[in-house]
Amino acid sequence: MFPRPFGFPLFVMAVNNTPLLVFGLIGTYRLMRRSFPMQSSADMTDFTLALWVIISFASAGLRGGGYEHYALVVLPATALIAASEISHAYQHWQYSLTHQQAFLGASTLTALIVINFFWANFDLYRYYFPYKWAQIFTENSAIQYYPDPQQALVDYIKIHTTPDDFVYVWSDNITLYYSVNRLPPIDILMPYYVSATGPPQRIFDPRTKYIILDEATAIFRPQWLINGLDENYFLETTIGGKELYRRKTI
Repeated sequence: MFPRPFGFPLFVMAVNNTPLLVFGLIGTYRLMRRSFPMQSSADMTDFTLALWVIISFASAGLRGGGYEHYALVVLPATALIAASEISHAYQHWQYSLTHQQAFLGASTLTALIVINFFWANFDLYRYYFPYKWAQIFTENSAIQYYPDPQQALVDYIKIHTTPDDFVYVWSDNITLYYSVNRLPPIDILMPYYVSATGPPQRIFDPRTKYIILDEATAIFRPQWLINGLDENYFLETTIGGKELYRRKTI
């Protein structure tokens, strides 16, 4: 068993793409092994890449498990090292096999990763693409397909804002940013961590046209939020359990 915090991201990677994980770990081991005693810049580069993978897995597992997307942080490093390992194998096979055999071997390793990716994510994209195509279609048509429970809210925000306006969603459901194609005023999306990188009052940026409160988070509304809304915003409407506070005009 791998020690915590490595266990959770390793499990997620193993479930979603075992070949990518295996090639990445083998490549990491080889990089770490040949980097010592670090007598050149190339050795230092190998060590840095291997350390990147290790730190990525550690940081992904620091919360002790939870949602699968926590493990996304390990993908860039693992994919890079896996690609390097396949390239190394191809170069090695060119000396011991024919060119065609070496190419077939490298293609097979690559195909294993790609096939596992599509196998693990087939259902995700099976639902995503029809939904996205419906979104594109309905932008130029009065016909509505694949109705979204929060579509009325999405349409309202799009109509009453411009791409230059900010919105802030005080809710666990932060997919609204993607649906309306609008940016938040700060770099923290989850309201529970709004103070992580600065004063939370930054959400009251003059360009923040709407602050959207989910009724489900009514018990988590600190006094500074209530004061800021009273001073700078007014409750314009409620759509699908979401309270839309619009910035007051001077």
